[in-house]
Amino acid sequence: MDEHSRRWEQKKYQKILFDMDGVITSERQYWTTAALTVFELYYEDEELNIAWCEENAAAVSHRIFNNDETIKVLKALGVNTNWDLAYLTLLAASVKKAEGEPDESIWESVTEFFYDNGINAPELYDFAAESVCELYNFEFDTVKRMGKLWHNVQDVFQQWYMGDEFYECVYGRHPQRGKKGLISGEQPLFPVAEIKQLLKNLRKKGYCLGIGTGRSTLEIREPLEMWGIRELFDEKSVVTYDTVERAQKNCVGLQLAKPHPYVFLKGALGCDYPDQKIVSGEYEASLRKTILVVGDAGADILAAKAAGMDFAAVLTGVAGKDSYDYFKELDADYILDDVLELDKVL
Repeated sequence: MDEHSRRWEQKKYQKILFDMDGVITSERQYWTTAALTVFELYYEDEELNIAWCEENAAAVSHRIFNNDETIKVLKALGVNTNWDLAYLTLLAASVKKAEGEPDESIWESVTEFFYDNGINAPELYDFAAESVCELYNFEFDTVKRMGKLWHNVQDVFQQWYMGDEFYECVYGRHPQRGKKGLISGEQPLFPVAEIKQLLKNLRKKGYCLGIGTGRSTLEIREPLEMWGIRELFDEKSVVTYDTVERAQKNCVGLQLAKPHPYVFLKGALGCDYPDQKIVSGEYEASLRKTILVVGDAGADILAAKAAGMDFAAVLTGVAGKDSYDYFKELDADYILDDVLELDKVL
């Protein structure tokens, strides 16, 4: 905690909405899954050795994401879900390949592609897709976000993350690839006892606790149940990717994932509140100032600020303490070393 957080005592909140990855849950397994997804799809002409990939998963992630540099830049540009992380990395690699970049430097050039263009999400998705279409003469509707390619990326990601058995249980089809699944390796950022104590203390102080995450409901429910903390969150204030997907179907043509404010507005108003009213601004505006959002990434603060809510940045995301200046520049209301500091200042 620093001087930027001393204003805390002047305000009282009714509800705290937590992003999860990089705040409470570790995102490392997701990043590794995204890397394996890109590896499989980029090198699809080569025979995939699944056992080798699983054994060397950390090294694959290190290579694909250029020692996390690609993750850092995409997070700073407002990319939230790890499906999008894999999707954009694959698109950029395809662009650099078409431009003649040699394979030994392709993944460093992917980082440079995003640094050089500096386009924020959601505009970044169309830019990357259009770049691929231009070079390969593909149809935009096939390559665009939420198009056929994106859904293929999502499906391969789910296979690596869930493993064959769990994937079949959820989706009703068996990929028959022999993937064990990375979900069993999920880890919290801090000891479970410390996280549980923090959440219990906040509830005792009268705060309603909610979640605004880019994960699917299943993928956040599993670790929270495993760690025994799911019941500490208000069920009607838990917003996941599934919530966003349903809302996008109701509000045709809109992209409502972070950095759009929808996720946090839905968490503030409750899951029963109509999506159309949220999108059109039909809600009590004063409610927004009773909400505190806690997050670690650009998509989080951009969404919170767009929603008109206060934001507490935690320096436990991919950029660590190096993100301090970034959050200060974006006028985060509070900047904390980690989420456990909430108990000291609230």
